Amino acid sequence: SIYYVVCFRMSWLCRAGLARQHRRKKKMITLFRAGSLLIFATFVFYVFDVRHKEGMKPLVSGVWTKIMKMLSASMLVLYAYLLVTLQTIQWTDLVALAITTVGTALVVAAKLTLGRYHTWAGYHLPETTIVTHGIYSRLRHPLYTGTILFEIGAFFMIFPAMASYSTYLCATVACIFAYMICFNIYLASCESDAMKQKFDKQFDEYKARVRAFIPFNKSANVTGR
Repeated sequence: SIYYVVCFRMSWLCRAGLARQHRRKKKMITLFRAGSLLIFATFVFYVFDVRHKEGMKPLVSGVWTKIMKMLSASMLVLYAYLLVTLQTIQWTDLVALAITTVGTALVVAAKLTLGRYHTWAGYHLPETTIVTHGIYSRLRHPLYTGTILFEIGAFFMIFPAMASYSTYLCATVACIFAYMICFNIYLASCESDAMKQKFDKQFDEYKARVRAFIPFNKSANVTGR
């Protein structure tokens, strides 16, 4: 009888331990999901600014911009769906959270620094100025840099999830993200050309001091104004 009592006790302890482990895992997933969705909502709120400003013009052809918006929206919906239905946390999910957090922080900082000069990503205002203070004293294109980082972070979550379905689906997702990242880099280049055309030497001086996507100034004496 002692043997059965010991076995019963051990079995009960094992079940209790597994139950605690399950609750702890569930709590971690809930916290991870809440944090990721908060970052996601913040990014969407700031990057998809729907306020139309008079005179704003697209940096590239409207068709390519529409394709970009369609692909971005589809990937964001898929990313949100994966977060809501998340059952386990992989190391790639942690990488995704870290990168999307940094990207979102850059987007928020860029939008707040631009103030009334901000527009939709991919558009510019004829009536504008060179913003060199705040985050723009460290990056020429913090908005595009943040968007690209968020896209890379989302890729770390979406691609492994798609790998369980088919190679074709994985290739499609990879091509979509490659297009979005390259498109944002191209937009940044177009924006630089527009600023160069409008401000000429003033922009050249700013460009000589501050890098486009790397937050390390070319000169140690750079200060924002």
